[in-house]
Amino acid sequence: MDFKAELGFLRRIIYFLTDTKYSLSEKMQASLVLILEKIKARQGSIMLKTRKKNKAKIVASTNPKILNLEVDIDPETISGHVFTTGESVYFKDVKRSVRFKDKIRKGSYDTSSLMCVPLQGKWGVVGVINVSDHKEQNFFYQSDFNLLKDYASLLSPLIENSCLFHQLEEEKEKLESLSERLKLKQKELELTYTERSELVQMVVHDFKSPLAAIISNLDLLKYIGLSEEMKPVVETALKGAQELLTMIDEFLQVARLDDWKNKKVKLGPVALKPIVERIVEELSPLAREKEIKVSLLSQEDVLLFAEENLLQHLIQNLFSNALKYTPAQGEVKISWEVRQSRRKSDRFPFFLIFCVQDTGPGVPDELKQKIFDRFQRLQRDKKIEGTGIGLFICNRIVNMLEGKIWVEDAKPRGSKFCFTCYVTGEENAG
Repeated sequence: MDFKAELGFLRRIIYFLTDTKYSLSEKMQASLVLILEKIKARQGSIMLKTRKKNKAKIVASTNPKILNLEVDIDPETISGHVFTTGESVYFKDVKRSVRFKDKIRKGSYDTSSLMCVPLQGKWGVVGVINVSDHKEQNFFYQSDFNLLKDYASLLSPLIENSCLFHQLEEEKEKLESLSERLKLKQKELELTYTERSELVQMVVHDFKSPLAAIISNLDLLKYIGLSEEMKPVVETALKGAQELLTMIDEFLQVARLDDWKNKKVKLGPVALKPIVERIVEELSPLAREKEIKVSLLSQEDVLLFAEENLLQHLIQNLFSNALKYTPAQGEVKISWEVRQSRRKSDRFPFFLIFCVQDTGPGVPDELKQKIFDRFQRLQRDKKIEGTGIGLFICNRIVNMLEGKIWVEDAKPRGSKFCFTCYVTGEENAG
């Protein structure tokens, strides 16, 4: 054996199999050409298993017509037998084969001397090398068969690695393609979101302003004076217009909340007490009108892990709801307290429980969860109009603040709406 020539052969084949600039088919075709030259064979092919069950692909061949063809791994064929058993096959004259005589009789093998050896991978046979028709004589010798098996043994790990690298490249291309599609979808969603935001603004501008004009003119008609027949007509129209205006405002609130969520509002330290005092002051006219006593039971300031607009919207909804459902000369109490968390999964070691208590009709036990669902308004008082979207918004905000919200019975009567929020530090803000 010419070891120098053998070493040169191995270097050339290793070069092709390890160079990343070549595709898998180019590597396999170059390897096949080198093997056929070394064995002095006229024809040959390399077949590799595909990801499909019991399928193999011809990745290299001297016959360009069958290149890239996918075939079934049939144990009744010679290559299928090698795939299935992992045994090498050598025929001095394939037409004398007893094991494969049916296939040969059907004309499947247009050759004389043939060799087929497996490419053994880490987890089984990954492919086979088929070689046929010696260039200089009528058949291959046993030494040729042994040489082919040695080559297959040396090349198997390199070919397996090439296949794995090729699969990784394919997956990478798929992921990059998926990433591009996701980016396009994201842009489409952003465009849709922008269009929706513009639609909301249009609704607010084009509907709310004329509706306010209708309401003011109906009020003017009442002020000027109406006949007894006209009064119920105007009252009905005024009531409907006011309800529609309320629905538009609530729709705007939900859209604004979605806007906050889509923009991924950043949470940080927010002082609680100034927000509560500002809300109580803004809604004090309604409390005075109904002669409702508002009690602020807590005075300490606390830094919450929140966002100021969200927190203000949340407390304002709960407080205005309490004033709405509390009868005249009733009472609304606002309180909060800091507690230490017992769960290791909590973001901060302390959290706040904030409560708004009213002396209204209360909430039945079976409806205490449903009251926070979208448009699930409960008839706590038939005289009070609304869509019930306020508590749904409160629930959404609390979720964005990573807290919880619930309602419980108050003593001696009424309801107590509470929510939790993380505290950024143990000490008070003020």
